[in-house]
Amino acid sequence: MIRYLLVLLMLFSNVVFAKQRVAVLEFRGVGIDQNILFQLSDESRGGAREGLPIHHFDITSRENMRQILEDMGKDMSSCDVECEVSLGRVVGADYVLSGTIFQAEGVYILTLKLHDTISGSLLGQKRIQNSSQVQLFAETYAVSKSMMTEKIVGAQQNQSTEQVLVTFTSSPAGEGVTVLVGGRPICSKTPCTESVPSGQHEIQILRKAYFPWIETQNLSANVTVKASLKPTFATLSVNSYPAGLPLSLNGQVQSIQSTILDPGAHRVLLKDTCYVEEGLELTLKAGDQKDFTIHPIPRKAGIFVVAYDQYTEPIPAKVYVDSKLIGEAPVRSVVPLCSKTLRVEYGNASGTQSLSLKEHQVSNVNINVR
Repeated sequence: MIRYLLVLLMLFSNVVFAKQRVAVLEFRGVGIDQNILFQLSDESRGGAREGLPIHHFDITSRENMRQILEDMGKDMSSCDVECEVSLGRVVGADYVLSGTIFQAEGVYILTLKLHDTISGSLLGQKRIQNSSQVQLFAETYAVSKSMMTEKIVGAQQNQSTEQVLVTFTSSPAGEGVTVLVGGRPICSKTPCTESVPSGQHEIQILRKAYFPWIETQNLSANVTVKASLKPTFATLSVNSYPAGLPLSLNGQVQSIQSTILDPGAHRVLLKDTCYVEEGLELTLKAGDQKDFTIHPIPRKAGIFVVAYDQYTEPIPAKVYVDSKLIGEAPVRSVVPLCSKTLRVEYGNASGTQSLSLKEHQVSNVNINVR
């Protein structure tokens, strides 16, 4: 708890005095002596300190970094780029400088990387190689200093001090849309109008489940930036005819109406006791909007109908199955398995009977007309 209070205190002090913070992480290297790694980290930390104005930038100490790593349950040797950026955010750093080193044919090869913790973007990368440890230490100090001067101080000095009002819109718009200008968050929803530095900037408009929209534009007063975001997902609608038959998607029985799906292979199945099983094998791409209607084939049954009058004499009555004429009695016909009602008509007389048929079998039906 005390450690977290210390971190919060550091963050608060940065806000009050408007200082930016740079975190120099412990260097990593397989098969490299730990003392060499410590010295390289210290040289880089010293170079970064000299390359940054002391009144505007703080350098995070090794002790603070070690404590935060322990609290996160991580070891620096297993910390990847995402972990490094996350670690920088936890300690309130605006930038993270990291280094990895290995040795090949007696030569040390060190790679320095500088990341912006807000956007996660790589601002700069330098490689140093030397067979002498002493010279490697000196070069690490010098290169770390130059990276701070060039990539942070120089970049900030080159930014225009003139502020202009710019409107940002996106499709789709609303809450959950993040707008970044030059890697800095500007809005958390669209449309929005904010004051930003004039000039050429990289603009990023981000929304969950959509591909990032990134463009470099020249921003001036009253400009409107419009972004059309492309989804990373597909949408699918499937209906049946007749309507209301049970559908399953990838083995799950459900309604399939504007259903959001990951790109890839999907299977739709219509399975009903009255119809022959039928399905769709689909391969969807990001941005697809597909709409299908399945027309299943009814299962069949046979029926043989004889109609009788009040004197039990056979008569040539018209025979209807679910209101569809199938012929005159006596009549043999193939009808849908789930047909519900048989009706016969002869002159002004008629008769009705419920049906219960079996697939691939002929049912004999005798019906009286009254």
